[in-house]
Parts: sequence; structure tokens; C-alpha cells
Amino acid sequence: MTESAFLLALSYAFVTFLLLLIVTRARLSIKIRAITVISGAAFYIAHFLSLNGLGGWPATLTLPEEFQLHAFTIVEPNSIQNEPGHIYVWIQETGDAEPRAYSLPYSSSVHDQLTASEKRRQEGYQQKGRSDGSGTIKISNASRRLPQKVSLDN
Repeated sequence: MTESAFLLALSYAFVTFLLLLIVTRARLSIKIRAITVISGAAFYIAHFLSLNGLGGWPATLTLPEEFQLHAFTIVEPNSIQNEPGHIYVWIQETGDAEPRAYSLPYSSSVHDQLTASEKRRQEGYQQKGRSDGSGTIKISNASRRLPQKVSLDN
């Protein structure tokens, strides 16, 4: 865990501690105090566990509607170890400044598209993608980064 995430967790724990201290000293029914103490502890645990999302883990959210594909890694399913497989993509949403990593469930059609797009990317084509929100993506060529070289030999 990074230092900033640790400090964030520590500050949240301190505020939760102060809230629980005030509630336990207040003249409220024991039922309300118990519910407040339990919910405060539950929220702290949920907060602490959600800090892993700040560490750069791939998002499991749906892909943006339009994006540029930068890179990918495919982890194929393994029936022996009962692992479903994943596809990790590093994409940049159209109009967004920073790319982001996403984790997708394994799909053979997406696997085939990504493999074909890698060959086109090596030929100099940027790879643009579209997602319909249901896990289906379509990847196509965009314009070349540089114009194709022309031979000066006659």
C-alpha cells in the first residue's frame, strides 16, 4: 500500500474513532449506539478494502464507448486449475488525456480481434475501438502515425 493510501486510511480511522467516541458518550439508547458503532466499523473496513482500487489495479468497469488501444495481455482460461481467464487492455478514452487499464472476462472473439490488431499496430496503424457496453468490442484501423515511406529509387 502506498504512503498516501496509508495516510488516507489512518485519517479515516481517526475520524471514525472520534465519531464513535462521541456516540458512545452521548445519551442515546443502547440500540442506536450499538448500530452506530457497528456501522462505523463496517464503513471503515469497506473503506480500507476499497483502497486497493487506488493502487493501479485494472478497472473491471465497462469499457468506454470509443477508445484507442495501446496494449493488451491475454490470460487464457485454464480448465485444469479452474481459472476462467482474463484479458487486460490498456486503453485511452477518446478525448481523455490519460490511458487506463481494464480487466475483461476472457472471450475468444475478443482474443482474435486483439491478436489481429497487434499485427496492424506493428504496421504503423493506430487501433481504435468501440464498445457497446455488453462486453462486445470492435477494433479497427485509424490513420497511420507517419506517412508511408516512399522509395526514391527509380
